[in-house]
Amino acid sequence: MGAILKTFILKIGGHVLFDEDGNFRVNIIKDYIKVLTEIVASGIMVHIVVGGGINARRYIDILKKFNASNAVMDYVGALVARLNALTFSYILGDIALHIVPNSFDELIRLLPLAYSSKRIIVCGGLQPGQSTIAVAALLAEITKASFLAYATTVEGVYDKDPKVHPDARLLKEITYTELEEILKKQPQTPGKYKLFDKVSLSILKRSKIVSYVFNGLKPNLLMQIVKGENPGTIIRP
Repeated sequence: MGAILKTFILKIGGHVLFDEDGNFRVNIIKDYIKVLTEIVASGIMVHIVVGGGINARRYIDILKKFNASNAVMDYVGALVARLNALTFSYILGDIALHIVPNSFDELIRLLPLAYSSKRIIVCGGLQPGQSTIAVAALLAEITKASFLAYATTVEGVYDKDPKVHPDARLLKEITYTELEEILKKQPQTPGKYKLFDKVSLSILKRSKIVSYVFNGLKPNLLMQIVKGENPGTIIRP
């Protein structure tokens, strides 16, 4: 795939792109453009997966009221994430491909173009039953990424949900096995995936990919990760 110094995957949660009222976080995204442009200019390849966020949740909530199946809700959530991805790709300008894959097959076919043109692939969801963090894990695996950076709306991984428990403790370093124990009691249904799901964890574990979870509302933290620092939580195999 060319003489790339390093490849990493950036997963941006939908709630980083949009606030709870559905407003696009313009200033934060402008900061991401600056950071990503600098990273690409340095010769480092990065690909991005974005989530559906509040807009996906709204469509899923509508479908729930009409007793839609989980598969349908997953599919609609994936479509919203793809729309977010397409929008984000155009916002990034010339450093990104303006083609969003609709399937894993299309994703694989885009990779040679991305590497030959040194442009970022921006993905959303791919299929029902698969969260966007699982898509990011697959992308990290197929590109043999050095690491996966996960931009969320919290400082990192906690021993319990910090939005529910004020006494939650930030964990600076953790293994995937330890993370599995923490996440066991959390829901794995459309619109309710918390940080990582079972599929993403199994992929990251089998390929021994290191992940960083950081506060995505502070885009400059991404540059710290690229430099080898840990501004949030590092998850090791």
